[in-house]
Formats: sequence, structure tokens, C-alpha cells
Amino acid sequence: MTKFHNYNAEDVVDVKPAECCETCQEQLDAVQQELGAYANAVHSLFGTVASMRAMEIWLALGESVDAPLTDRYPNWRKITIQAADKLVAMMTKDVGSTRSEVDTDGQ
Repeated sequence: MTKFHNYNAEDVVDVKPAECCETCQEQLDAVQQELGAYANAVHSLFGTVASMRAMEIWLALGESVDAPLTDRYPNWRKITIQAADKLVAMMTKDVGSTRSEVDTDGQ
């Protein structure tokens, strides 16, 4: 079982093994491993709020019809890279708006 912060990957990607074929189960295991590793990394660097936002972004990208494919299956690593890129853009935007508010308040 992959754990990240206080969450189990099985809670986020909730499908029982008996409900899937073998290939589907392999994909679910890959999703749980990739999402868990990503969430753990973001949490250790930026905390709980950022890791929650990171998981939301990752899941949205994974569910997207534009998800990158490898051999007809989503490429979870590429989705992780895209999610990290979006998270950085959001965090940079958040920092920029906070700085603007501070600069404006000081004048």
C-alpha cells in the first residue's frame, strides 16, 4: 500500500482488484505508485496544502482525454511532470500576487 502524508493512494484511486482485468490492475498499481511518490515529494518540500493541490492537478491531468499515452496506456510519469509544471506555475502566480499586495499595502 502506497502512503502519502495522511492519505492512502487506494483512497484516492478507489477500484477493487476483483473489478478489473489484470492489465487494469497493473495500471492501478502504477497510478498509485506514481501519485503516491509525487504527493510525498510535494508534501516534504511544500507541505500539506501544496500536496493536496498537487494531487488535484495530477488527477485532473490523468483523467484528461489529452493524457500522454505509451502503448495505448497513460504515461503516468509524463502526467507527473505536467502536474509539477502546473503546480509551479500556480505557486509562482500565488507568490507574485502576494508580493503585489504587500508592495501596494506598503505605499
